[in-house]
Amino acid sequence: MAIIHLREKMLSCLSFRTFRHSSSKHGTPMKKPSPPRIVAPFDEYPRQAMLVAQMLAGYGEIEWELCDCLRVAMSEKTRKSIMTMFYGLKNEGTRIDLADAILRPEFEAIELEAQYGEALGAIRWCKSVRNQYAHCNWGTHPEGLTFRNMEEQSRKLFKGPSNHRFLTEELLELQEQYFRYTRACFVYLQHALYPHKGYGCLPTTMPPKMHQPLKRIHP
Repeated sequence: MAIIHLREKMLSCLSFRTFRHSSSKHGTPMKKPSPPRIVAPFDEYPRQAMLVAQMLAGYGEIEWELCDCLRVAMSEKTRKSIMTMFYGLKNEGTRIDLADAILRPEFEAIELEAQYGEALGAIRWCKSVRNQYAHCNWGTHPEGLTFRNMEEQSRKLFKGPSNHRFLTEELLELQEQYFRYTRACFVYLQHALYPHKGYGCLPTTMPPKMHQPLKRIHP
């Protein structure tokens, strides 16, 4: 199946290049066609493609809520330097570790360590899922999209067969819901900090616990 998609992409690119350099019988250049789509499999499963896009773009929103927890927890004197340091780190995992070192004592002090631990585990899971979709090659199977994790392949030095991981709309729905759950956890934690830092009290509740879905379906 992957070979078929590769052949289609090659033919599409070849057709585009050939047409681009041709001209009409009157010698005037012909209108250039649009380049081939970057991720052609997404055209076959637009609903699944939208869910993947929500997670790829949505991870930054979750990370912003984590950063907002830091903003609430810090004093005016240290807030700017901490925020600059946070986004100065290029690795998402390192940013989470920095936030954890600062925030864990804050939530332990107000007896919310369990809720904080739940949110921290959730954002680490979201980071892993976001990264597997950000660094992959896409294909299709009869029920939906497939992907090959290129970072995983590189660690194997591209030895042996390259397995496509299977996805379904049901699984992607669950994953996207878990991303929304994670964001809601951090919004709750921000609001829980407010009265302890001299801000007004905002009524909010921790969302009902949601179990982490599978990251993919193995072939």
